[in-house]
Amino acid sequence: MTKKVLVSGVLAGIVLFFWGFVSHMLLPIGTAGFHVLSDDTALLDSMAKVAPEPGIYFYPRLDPTNQAGMEAWAGKAASGPSGLIIHRPRGGTGMTPRLLVNELVSNIACGLAAAFLLAHLRPMSFGRRVACVALLGALAWLAVDFSQWNWYGFPAAYTLGAFFDQTVGFALMGFVLARAFRD
Repeated sequence: MTKKVLVSGVLAGIVLFFWGFVSHMLLPIGTAGFHVLSDDTALLDSMAKVAPEPGIYFYPRLDPTNQAGMEAWAGKAASGPSGLIIHRPRGGTGMTPRLLVNELVSNIACGLAAAFLLAHLRPMSFGRRVACVALLGALAWLAVDFSQWNWYGFPAAYTLGAFFDQTVGFALMGFVLARAFRD
């Protein structure tokens, strides 16, 4: 059983990794909700001055330690503009082999977790096994992407694209694992 979990989990993770390539590089899912700034010069100059550390910055300015300022912030946020910026003052690396390996390892971990769960469920049909793993993807979406839409205002197109991406990716893993754990 352990060998079956390891082998099928690794294969399922590799399938999820390749689905990520398809969904982000060949389909429009990877860019859903993203827009290009018409001119980023003023923003870059300003961020260099006001955000010296890497992190996530809210605007308008939010100081969660100042309760009195929360009402003023809520008014500013409601009248706009408002949002958040993920900021790296010293730049990023783009798509590197290291990042791809990190993604592959994370996808294989997902495959191993799903394989472990399927190995411990009572016998069920092929379709139910696929649905169980697809449900794990939907659960991950609910826990992360839906919350980001709800609390931080992530675009609906991004959020729905993430739902499709997670659910289909996990369903594809489910096909691999359902075959491995057929009754």
